[in-house]
Amino acid sequence: MAEALALQPFLGPAPELDLAELRRRASEVEAVLRLACQVPVPESDVDQDSVRSDAADEATAGLEDEAGQQGRGRLTLLGDQVRSLVGMLQPEQAITREQAEAAQSVAEGMSASLAELREAQADEENPDPCVAVLGQWVCDKGDCSLFQDHRTNRLTYEEPLGNGSRLHGFLTKLNGFREEGVAMAWEADLSILDEDEDPWYGPSCGEQPESVGDIQVRYRVGSRLETRIRVDGEDDDWQPPQDWRRQRLSSIPAVDSAEDVFVFGA
Repeated sequence: MAEALALQPFLGPAPELDLAELRRRASEVEAVLRLACQVPVPESDVDQDSVRSDAADEATAGLEDEAGQQGRGRLTLLGDQVRSLVGMLQPEQAITREQAEAAQSVAEGMSASLAELREAQADEENPDPCVAVLGQWVCDKGDCSLFQDHRTNRLTYEEPLGNGSRLHGFLTKLNGFREEGVAMAWEADLSILDEDEDPWYGPSCGEQPESVGDIQVRYRVGSRLETRIRVDGEDDDWQPPQDWRRQRLSSIPAVDSAEDVFVFGA
């Protein structure tokens, strides 16, 4: 197929393709692949126990294995994509329109695969869902954060409301909760806090804010979050679930050494 593409005439203006940017993407992905390949992969049940965090719930062991397999599958896919892009972007070779479009498609696929790999790695690095769930999450409707309260160390849910106020709730683990694909689940009463208002820790903090409803938070394998709310005075049952994705970092982790990293055009 490559020979057929090479024989096709290049008609019309050159495609808008930033080769330097594509080479940069491939180099970054190669660097992340090097880091990912350094993560130990358990080869037996004994090794698995030694790699897993002591804090991990035994009930989530199967989910952790599934996340690891997904992550290794994405590694293989990324490796294939890197090699494909390398072959397309040799500096000394001219490329046809079809090859340019193919390179762009591969680069976009690499970006998507890399994002999925980061999420899978987050599960492997933090097998305890109570740790893995921490962070900033986004969806089409906004964002939320899960963190440990600095005074009580309790798992906390907060969601900005756009006017300086925020939804706030201290989450309680649902012991015994079991659902396929769900590593752990929590529930909380929600109240609305003003911009500078502290959470309510007890009677010494004055009057307790009025509850506006409940929230259920589910952490799913693959670094995915799902929430359901039930508004006081409006809902008899939970509303349809809302899916959240982890807020992605704009930068890619730096590598300790540039040895054996592809540098295109060097």
